[in-house]
Amino acid sequence: MNIRLGTFVTAVLIGGASFVAHAGVEQGQVVAKGCVSCHGAQGQGMGKTPALAGLKADFIVEQIKAFQSGKRNNMMMSTIARKLSEQDALDVAAYFASLSAK
Repeated sequence: MNIRLGTFVTAVLIGGASFVAHAGVEQGQVVAKGCVSCHGAQGQGMGKTPALAGLKADFIVEQIKAFQSGKRNNMMMSTIARKLSEQDALDVAAYFASLSAK
């Protein structure tokens, strides 16, 4: 099995969604720097802001898309989500999914 196929299979088994194979946890950590002031340094949530650590990546992407489309509305999140590319959303979701829920 070549490395690329092995990475894909591993990502699917760990992440539970095929898109995770195209997501980068390391790049997601870079994108997530804009999230930490509300969601916490380790995605643990702060106050009324929900924790993201340990959530399934596909759920996080779904929520980002809902903020982008206006299906969900929160001034701060909608503004931030609309600035994310599809790849940014995949990456940041993979990053938060890789963290341990506290």
